[in-house]
Amino acid sequence: MTQTEVKPQTKNNHFTIISLLVIFALPMVIAYSGWWLGWFNNLPKTNKGELLTSVILINDTGIWVDNAPLAIADLNHHWWLIYVADDENCALHCQVNAYLVNQTRLALAKEMDRVENMIVNKDTSFTSSAKKYVAEHFSNPKFNVLKGQTRIEPDHIYLMDPIGNIMLKYPPINNPEEAGVKGKDILYDIKKLLKFSRLG
Repeated sequence: MTQTEVKPQTKNNHFTIISLLVIFALPMVIAYSGWWLGWFNNLPKTNKGELLTSVILINDTGIWVDNAPLAIADLNHHWWLIYVADDENCALHCQVNAYLVNQTRLALAKEMDRVENMIVNKDTSFTSSAKKYVAEHFSNPKFNVLKGQTRIEPDHIYLMDPIGNIMLKYPPINNPEEAGVKGKDILYDIKKLLKFSRLG
């Protein structure tokens, strides 16, 4: 083989390598540029709840369990639907949102065992009568307290993953008639997460 025959082949090899590098690198460059420049901010979302721009970590929830901050060990490898109330007596507004959380979990059917309910009150514990009412009407609720500095807003529903990250938030409902529509929204998000996650 002569020297003149080798040179074109070498050039072709270099061109092939450069082309492959461009093909593999270009999508990453476009994705990073899009994220950095906000190209994708206005794309339609598929989740029904409000996706938090900054995940709330377990240490930042301000949720206390038995006089100690909520820890990963308390989660028992479950996903958690959390209703944060602002009413120690859990009157009608609190009750309908606790009902929504409970019914949403029950609607998961065979996936129900991967999700638990938590009812949290701001600053003070629920009264014994409030706990009694909720415990009689809803399956296995966990009663906890929200206190100290926290990014969690009272009177909202949150979804926490089994390692303590809160990523979705839902507004409360004001009457039982809204439970059907809002429950479907929360159920849609949970089913999607459970389908693609091995956690819980």
